[in-house]
Amino acid sequence: MTSRTKKTALLFDIDGTLLLTGGAGTSALNRAFMVLYNEAEVFKDIDPHGRTDLSLIRECYQRRFNKAPTAEEIGQIRQKYCAYIHETLYTCEDFRLMPFVKKTLCALSTDPTYCLGLATGNFKESGFAKLKRGSIDHFFLFGGFGSDAEDRLALTKKAYAEALTFTKEKPARMYLIGDTVHDIRCGRAIGVKTIGVCTNNTPREVMQKEGADWVMENLEGFCDFLHDHRGDEHHLPTL
Repeated sequence: MTSRTKKTALLFDIDGTLLLTGGAGTSALNRAFMVLYNEAEVFKDIDPHGRTDLSLIRECYQRRFNKAPTAEEIGQIRQKYCAYIHETLYTCEDFRLMPFVKKTLCALSTDPTYCLGLATGNFKESGFAKLKRGSIDHFFLFGGFGSDAEDRLALTKKAYAEALTFTKEKPARMYLIGDTVHDIRCGRAIGVKTIGVCTNNTPREVMQKEGADWVMENLEGFCDFLHDHRGDEHHLPTL
């Protein structure tokens, strides 16, 4: 089997890379704290970019109550948040897929040499709820999630391991695609090629400075890029 016919694994971030929820996550978390603790606007002044859901819950609680939440409290907040996001995703009017996402995923899904996975700070349930809202959930078959680990690097390692399990052999190529420096740092840390997309708030030069292997404005031409690099053989590590 040549490098052109061996698998190519693609690990996508969700928020800012594939879609924007229009505030659905913020609304769901605020509602969870209101119902559980009668506390409003707990998400105010918190930057969610590149963060895990668990770390955001922990920071919201710590800021509001000046103490760390217990495991039980985290579980209660998570349960409410995941329940409410199924509602807020359909009431927030600004939900949208990022440019060329649907077209790109449809094209990739027709080629059996591409394996599409996720490396996202979302809980698995909240992440797939967002993807389902955009009708793209069925494209993704494995991944690492914020429910696997609070630490971004740890969940990225989980995504890498899941890719190896899914492909049943070490793929010829693996790319991590994301819109923040956190994606680039984690991809580089696990030894895969990184592609930054300028679809949210991170400038091209910032991702280049972080060492992204490639930076694109969006996913336009992404399939052509992969085709042009189909003969590459990445030297993937054993983690």
